[in-house]
Amino acid sequence: MKSVNETSAIQKAEEDIRRAQWGKDALENPLVKEYLQTARQAMLDRIEKTSSNDMTERELIYLELQQLTRFKNNFNKAMTAGKVAETFLQRLAKQTKSILKR
Repeated sequence: MKSVNETSAIQKAEEDIRRAQWGKDALENPLVKEYLQTARQAMLDRIEKTSSNDMTERELIYLELQQLTRFKNNFNKAMTAGKVAETFLQRLAKQTKSILKR
């Protein structure tokens, strides 16, 4: 019989795997890819058009670029957590099979 903690860990792992798939689906979506590329290029174009002394505008654009990076990183973190969760569940399944063979 599984303990409450083990059941909770399994449920969390299953949720992490779902979130990983959502993250992968989002980042592989052609519209999302297109948006990220277009938005990044638009920001770089805006930086090129600023005057050398317009530090405030450049800083704002830089922060926008950072936000795009954080957006992608959050999806990548979810995908990494999903891989860890899959490994956890595979290890748990092996342990269970080993116990049942005894």
